[in-house]
Amino acid sequence: MKLATKIQVNAYILIGGSSKRFGSPKWAAELNQVRLIDHIWNECKRFQTCHVIGKTLTQKIDYPFIKDEIHDIQSPLNGLYTALMNTNKDWNFIIKRFINHFCNRKNLYGFWVPKIKYFF
Repeated sequence: MKLATKIQVNAYILIGGSSKRFGSPKWAAELNQVRLIDHIWNECKRFQTCHVIGKTLTQKIDYPFIKDEIHDIQSPLNGLYTALMNTNKDWNFIIKRFINHFCNRKNLYGFWVPKIKYFF
């Protein structure tokens, strides 16, 4: 996709969950021999920039990575906070639930978050 046609928004993929019930990192699960993180990254090519946010960087992820700024609490809010602290855009797209997207083939799960300069 050409830069001129990209949506002028940053996208952030949150992968900080512990995946206890799933048994392994969800982002590493494969669908049609392609990891879910790769599927979602390809979906994010329409945005100007995209980053992965999580607790620790693994060598298995080759995408731009931002480490969670809050380490002692396990919550999706950590990723949201980290995204907003690192963004340079007024609007951001946060992606958390991507397994349902690929299993059900519905719209990409995520939410738009405005950055309000007086709060961050």
